[in-house]
Amino acid sequence: MIAYWLVYFLAFALATFTSIAKAEDSIVLGFTSDFVAGEYHPPIIDSKYGYVPVFNLALSEAIDLRSNVDSSIAASIRLAPNRFTTLTTKAIETLSLCRHELNITNNASVSLSLYRRLTGQTLAPSVLQRIKVLIFRDSPLTPDYDRTFWNPQSASIFTWGPFRATAGAECTLQSLMKQLLTDETTKGAVEAAFAEDADFLARLIKTARCDSAKSRKLFKAQIQSPERRQQLELSFAHLAESPEVRRLYDDFFYGQKGKLTHGIVNYIKVWTDAGLQVSEIDFGFFMERSLQYPTLKSAELSKLGKLFHRNKKLSNLMARKIVSREFNFNAFKAREYQTGRDAQFFVDVTGRPNMDANEKAAWMKHSGILASDLGLTDKPYDYCHDMLLPDCSSKESPHD
Repeated sequence: MIAYWLVYFLAFALATFTSIAKAEDSIVLGFTSDFVAGEYHPPIIDSKYGYVPVFNLALSEAIDLRSNVDSSIAASIRLAPNRFTTLTTKAIETLSLCRHELNITNNASVSLSLYRRLTGQTLAPSVLQRIKVLIFRDSPLTPDYDRTFWNPQSASIFTWGPFRATAGAECTLQSLMKQLLTDETTKGAVEAAFAEDADFLARLIKTARCDSAKSRKLFKAQIQSPERRQQLELSFAHLAESPEVRRLYDDFFYGQKGKLTHGIVNYIKVWTDAGLQVSEIDFGFFMERSLQYPTLKSAELSKLGKLFHRNKKLSNLMARKIVSREFNFNAFKAREYQTGRDAQFFVDVTGRPNMDANEKAAWMKHSGILASDLGLTDKPYDYCHDMLLPDCSSKESPHD
């Protein structure tokens, strides 16, 4: 009996050790595919508040500590710490030659072990943090929380942040600002950021019922003065520095009553009805689609469910491809762009790309980055850990 339990214990210990070792070797960032020919890789660009700058700044600091290393490498990385480029891979290679104890086996990617050892952080970057690296590029004019864009002649008028809070159309900017002012965790940050724009902020909140004419008039007055325009841009940039503001910003669009939540919930339901578990890559795909493509209507969801049912060997990858091919724009340029963005999530269980010729061409033109480059996989994802959706009501509020 003792021998039995000893064997059981040793087997359990070995399995646990193997699991931990695999987790430490898992990729959190890098160029994991040789799909793009040659040595050039499109840069992986994160939010300035994301995890890529955390790693890059730690990497540059580690290089600075080496007296026999060209200091210009670290200085170049610090110029744009939110970008993972071939310069970053060169820095990793340089460091690996100096610090053999880091056991770096792949200079083109960052393992969880390397990330932890350089940054000193025990937690791995969350799935949502990794997804954001991909989807923030869907808002090229406002790809981060501190970015704004003026376009008073369009329906949007003025846009703030990666999920596009606009002063026109549905007036999501006004609703969001009103919510930030009434929430005790963010009210102080708003008042401090808009100390020089208090009068403008008060008038903005009054248009929360979405009077486009009044909103356009309000922003037109700001844009006519270079000083007032610059001041307003600075106010939003300062506001974005607050972690609580960024959290509420996310929740406004993707919380239980979020403006973009419905599209994700629909995909989750049709996936579940087909017997699929939502994976990390799936969820990124859902968020991508919620930003770029109109929410699927009941008839479209019914059609999608039938397509899934007919596919007897339906996988998560195949499901994503069916969505992209069946529900896409008709206009060539729009369809090509959407396909290129969707194809970021066309990776198999090994993390390698799985695309046809058209998908590959669109992907190379409009992205060149894969979900696996951020360490995302098709293993089941507990999205309630990162985002409070309607079916997460019984769980605690997530924290990014």
